[in-house]
Amino acid sequence: MSIRVKYISLLIFLVGYNIALSQTRISETFNGKPLNKVLDLISKNYSIKFAYDNSALDSIVVSGSFRNESIDDVLNLLLKKTNLEVLHINEVYIIKKRIVLPKTEIKAEIVKPIKYRVLGIVKEKGTGESLPYASVAVQETQNGTSTNTDGYFSLLSNKTDSLTLMVSYLGFQPVQLKVAPLSKNEIITIELNRNNTVISDIIVIKSQHESLAVEDEPSVYQWNSKNNATSPCLSNLDIAAPLQLLPGIDGTTESLSGLVVRHSPSDKNLFVYDGFTIYHIDHFFGAFTSFNSKAIKDIRITRGGFDSHWGGRVSSVIEITGKTGNEKKFITDIGLDQLSSDIELEGPIGKKTTFVFAARRSFTDLYHSNLYYNLFESARSDLSLLKKVPTSFTTDPSQPGYYYYDMNAKVSFKPSSKDIISVSGYQGYDNLNLNTPESIPVVKENSNWGNKGAGIRWSRQWNNVFYHNITAGISNYNMYYDHFDYRLRPRLIDDTISSNKLLINNKINDINLNFNGELKIGSTNNIEFGLTENIVSIASQEGNSHYALGTKIIDTLRVYDNQVSNSTFWAQGLISSGALKAFRFGGRITYNDLTNKFYIEPRSQLEIQLSKKLSIKMAAGLYYQFVNRVNSYNNGSYKSIWKVSDGDRFPVVKSTHLIGGFLWDVGAGFSIDCEGYTKKTNNLSFEQSTIKKTDQGKIVEEQKVAQLNNNTFGVDVLLKKNWSKGQSWVSYSLSRSLNQSKKLNGGREYPALDDHLSELKIVNVINLKHWDFTIAWIYGSGNPWDEILLTSLLQLSPNYEKNSARLSPYNRIDLGLNYNFKIKNGELKIGAKVFNLLDGANTLSKPYQLSDTPYQDYIDGKSPIVYKEIPGMGFTPSFFINLRF
Repeated sequence: MSIRVKYISLLIFLVGYNIALSQTRISETFNGKPLNKVLDLISKNYSIKFAYDNSALDSIVVSGSFRNESIDDVLNLLLKKTNLEVLHINEVYIIKKRIVLPKTEIKAEIVKPIKYRVLGIVKEKGTGESLPYASVAVQETQNGTSTNTDGYFSLLSNKTDSLTLMVSYLGFQPVQLKVAPLSKNEIITIELNRNNTVISDIIVIKSQHESLAVEDEPSVYQWNSKNNATSPCLSNLDIAAPLQLLPGIDGTTESLSGLVVRHSPSDKNLFVYDGFTIYHIDHFFGAFTSFNSKAIKDIRITRGGFDSHWGGRVSSVIEITGKTGNEKKFITDIGLDQLSSDIELEGPIGKKTTFVFAARRSFTDLYHSNLYYNLFESARSDLSLLKKVPTSFTTDPSQPGYYYYDMNAKVSFKPSSKDIISVSGYQGYDNLNLNTPESIPVVKENSNWGNKGAGIRWSRQWNNVFYHNITAGISNYNMYYDHFDYRLRPRLIDDTISSNKLLINNKINDINLNFNGELKIGSTNNIEFGLTENIVSIASQEGNSHYALGTKIIDTLRVYDNQVSNSTFWAQGLISSGALKAFRFGGRITYNDLTNKFYIEPRSQLEIQLSKKLSIKMAAGLYYQFVNRVNSYNNGSYKSIWKVSDGDRFPVVKSTHLIGGFLWDVGAGFSIDCEGYTKKTNNLSFEQSTIKKTDQGKIVEEQKVAQLNNNTFGVDVLLKKNWSKGQSWVSYSLSRSLNQSKKLNGGREYPALDDHLSELKIVNVINLKHWDFTIAWIYGSGNPWDEILLTSLLQLSPNYEKNSARLSPYNRIDLGLNYNFKIKNGELKIGAKVFNLLDGANTLSKPYQLSDTPYQDYIDGKSPIVYKEIPGMGFTPSFFINLRF
């Protein structure tokens, strides 16, 4: 059949349908009956669609007798003595309150049109979950907005009849629908569906299987947390590993260094979960995150240049919005993989309250799978010598006893359509115990680390002009690490007795109180503002000793306790008009009671729509961070210590961002996002090891805290293709990261340890009926490592350049495969993932330390420095099963 014939057939059908509808004749009698019951009866007997507020019509009583009357005449007569009117859109009769236009005298000047606001909320159909940051565009004017964190939006219209809205959200069916301006402060509800269906007068535009969306704002990506199980990561609940497939986020660290965004250390990222700050996000020494994606509704990452709303960190913002719970029915979701089991429960409590609870607990202290051994070998290679023949169920005391757990809980109460009150809590911890028998080697370790926090939040959409939310959160981080080993190191003549002890005790208490407001001005402009009070207290103790044959190689102890209170006011304006899609300008001003100084942070963002498919974007800002981690590259990032910046021993970290780029919708599902950036960060604290010969002829290692400045610049490119059965993208980053310190490398710039020129990622996601298939290739040019060159007098050689040596390039292919099928009242998902499919050999880093016998090595003409290659994981398969009902 030709396209012309199809269009003619469709036209004939639509015309015929309208004629049939207009010829429908009503013969009914109503005596003092509620209007909603009358409409329900007409709909059932004559197959006519209505849309109305059931509670509003229940109190309106109508009467009338009709014989062979048209539906239009019937409705006009029934509504004649009410304050209601009817609007006919897409074969649906919408019953709404009548809008009465004020009377105006006839004058010579032109009377300005009356403007009406459309106030609404976007939700998920079937669960009632509000959808934050959904896109809402007006077809007639090309203007638009996005929903706030609670799913509310407000639009201004000059029209008195109807508007055509186009609403979209990542992972949902975009829809197009007509809405009529409602009376003041009424809220319309728009529901989006994950399935390929048509909802009453809503037109489904296309099917969506997107995992990734590029936002209009500079450096902002949105990730579909529902697709986490599809991504080829070690844990199907992990939220960080999928983010490492995006440009500007290092995908070669295997998460052991945390989330490295545009070459900034992981502690420079702000992780916000339902109002409280998370200081440590990892399980299993950084192998995957401690967040359970089943309890998460939305994940947004801003890789830099973030606006005035956010503060306290200098690199990026990862905003995690937890679910509020299913409003319609109770849901149970249980899962099992080779490391842990998990459960999620959600549902309604009465008509206005919902809950969600998720928990996960590993059984790695009882059962050791091959996946467990592979992870342990990579993450704790210092304990790999204890690994004997792999066993499954074991109580061998020479094997580490390790487990982790996390819990999320949230209760949400909606006293009205405009209010949401929620209370949420989070806790996640890791625990490791090892006590080998009293024989050589002797290894003892007792470690536990993690976070817990709670928050309360009240948000209200007061009217179509003003919105606010108030949050109060408290979080606690604790890192306790106590390690001792005593062993023999064989040499040519004699065995050497070596002992090492490392003690870390780091505690953080964080109390945060926030007020955020948004005031709409005109059709597209607004002002956002807020107040924040943040109190952070930190206690830390760090001891490190290393002895060989009774000779001290290193022996240090540091104790540091401090507290800081930061009081912040922030504000920003948004202007949007025509081609000027958005211009945000504002800043933050913070008073720090520890340094007794004010810190001003100006910020701006610009988005210009050059054409329907091409826009440019820019961002600039100044950022301060008052709580930082002293990174110890030899000990691993999970052992690094958090400190309060006091402006003296630990200066306040300062960073400036400058970003520019474009977003081009090429067509046929293709889009290109390209951003260039430069980032200068000052006063980064790190622990530097130095080796020297004492006056007594001993060779010792000293660890001192020093400061450095970092200069990072680069280009991030994302080529993305959306198609009906999946999504593909190519991510490429070209960048440099250079450090500079007065005390290192003669004051000259040198490569940072995460500096690599190129990183390429190719990802393909395919959804075929019951099957989900993902394959990802990650390539990165080699990272630097510090090859120490010494003279015969143990001085640095004139030829030494810090971090001048390079590791081999990083290369890895990951695979993910899921099968989904329906069962009675539920869904079963079975999946397999393969990390490093081709079993490529990768080296993540190459730290150095003194040998156990440095002086003897020096006498023998050998270098007293030894290097240890930290290997990446080899071929690592994993499996999981999940049941939802």
